[in-house]
Amino acid sequence: LNAFFLLFGSCMVFFMQAGFAVLEVGAIPHRLGGRVLLKNIFDACIGALSWWAFGYALAYGSDSFQKNGDNGFIGRSGFFYENQGTGEDASPLTGTRFART
Repeated sequence: LNAFFLLFGSCMVFFMQAGFAVLEVGAIPHRLGGRVLLKNIFDACIGALSWWAFGYALAYGSDSFQKNGDNGFIGRSGFFYENQGTGEDASPLTGTRFART
């Protein structure tokens, strides 16, 4: 049930980004509509790659705060989804969607 709400929320955020794209296209001249939609697609791709490379590690990576009290703010491991298990949860999809928006 928890995974369902994560997936549902990430789909809603995805469609929210599509709504912003439609709003943005409606606010510019007709001849520039394709460029704006292409910019939004590139934004989605770059956002997903950035989350894959750095975002997951900074948000959920382990740190050394409990060992020696050093750096309890961001994670220091898990960059590029290194050693993240089988991927059975919805966290990567949800994180990607929210990081892109």
